[in-house]
Amino acid sequence: MSVVTGQQMAVVNELNRHPLNQEAKRWLCLVPYPVDEDQPYLLQLMWWGAEEARLGLTVRSLQHLREDLLPVIYELMDYPDPHAAWEYLTNGRPGELHPDDLPILDISTLQHSMIPERAALRAFQALDMIVSAEAYYGPGD
Repeated sequence: MSVVTGQQMAVVNELNRHPLNQEAKRWLCLVPYPVDEDQPYLLQLMWWGAEEARLGLTVRSLQHLREDLLPVIYELMDYPDPHAAWEYLTNGRPGELHPDDLPILDISTLQHSMIPERAALRAFQALDMIVSAEAYYGPGD
């Protein structure tokens, strides 16, 4: 991953105060994973789920999640504009949000999980919806 600048770090610190990232951090603190203040906690939860917990992704219908989405997570972690990466992750498109946009991934997605693996899987599934919609409809306007 690239070196994080002071400006990027300030944006990540702001993003990590977001309730969705705080919920992701809560789950990360329950597992043996070194939480990194330089990255949004939600991305770290998904990364942990894929790499450490493996999310039980041996089920044939879920195997594509890890293969397809790990490169997306890595790209979002390395994206030069953390705020745009966050908007993509939570709303499916970077840039200004439209009034009729509903968040694809919100705090309730994680709050109702019973275990960290389930929280990571739910976040993964939301990201899969974003990536699939972009592939079908094209990038957001």
